[in-house]
Amino acid sequence: MKIERFPLQDRLALLDTGRCAHPEYAAAIIHRFADMTLPEYFQGFEAELERLRSTLGLSREQVQSMAYKQLAKALDDRLSVTPSCGDAYLYDTAALLLPPLLGAPPEQTELEEDGAPPLGQPLLPPRSLEERLKANLPPRDSVLGDMEAGSLIQFMDELVAPCAAGFTAIYEECFQQYGNKTVSELAADCAEMPEAERQTVLYELLIHPFASLEEHPNKRYCP
Repeated sequence: MKIERFPLQDRLALLDTGRCAHPEYAAAIIHRFADMTLPEYFQGFEAELERLRSTLGLSREQVQSMAYKQLAKALDDRLSVTPSCGDAYLYDTAALLLPPLLGAPPEQTELEEDGAPPLGQPLLPPRSLEERLKANLPPRDSVLGDMEAGSLIQFMDELVAPCAAGFTAIYEECFQQYGNKTVSELAADCAEMPEAERQTVLYELLIHPFASLEEHPNKRYCP
């Protein structure tokens, strides 16, 4: 196996800007996230998963084994054949991906306010996606939510085959304006964005990269 060495100064400079110190780290983070099954991703957010399943017409058996990148590909395929005048429900579905990423707790019900958990919800408070990942990957830069969003988008050119490349151009057009915001920070900002901007961020941050990774993986960084 070919070993690539990077000067310490270059790695420190990457860490100073919120990026991984070595491209192999970034590749491992992204692949780990992309390969997470939907029950793992939505742990503690089962109501959001059920809404997503119902909207997309997936069976419960499909959902149990479907990886995040496969869901992204399914959403991407659906968006590609749906006229823009009728695709709002798909972006609303994509927005269901935000609560697990942000660790935002579901809205309280009357039962919760009385101290009893709602049907189907765990007894313990749900942990955020970052907390669940950190349980196995302690370093801070091993968590996708902590990655700089622009860095993630640009690095996708390394992870997908050349036929699906072009993420650097997407970064310059859509993400450069957000500076050094992390994936989590930009995802949190979605709620306050105008509709068109919100849809662009949802698609280019949470759907398109992982759909491309599922359809056109670059063998160099495959796990």
